[in-house]
Amino acid sequence: MNDEFETLIGLVSQYSPSGQERGAVEWLVARMKALGFDDAFVDEAGNAVGVMGKGTKQVVLLGHIDTVPGEISVRVEDAPLPCMAAGRWMRKGRWRVLWMRWQRSARRMAGSLL
Repeated sequence: MNDEFETLIGLVSQYSPSGQERGAVEWLVARMKALGFDDAFVDEAGNAVGVMGKGTKQVVLLGHIDTVPGEISVRVEDAPLPCMAAGRWMRKGRWRVLWMRWQRSARRMAGSLL
């Protein structure tokens, strides 16, 4: 498994219904640190914030990691959309894919990814 897929599976595996996102936020901050972000922390509002780069221009990627209530196991299949977790893919998965694409580009930017 590559870093992107491991991060996606790890994030959608976190149970985080609205109002109970803290575990997913802490997991994501730890993952960003493990992936070598320049900084990763939980801000005063309880959001996971990751920073790549030190430039004056900033690109901000924002997304929800809260989900609908209910425990549904994550399963991985050999399919075009390999990760299924009802109520989790819609919010976490879409922004996670965008974030990983930007992460690949951020080291070449003359700015910061926040």
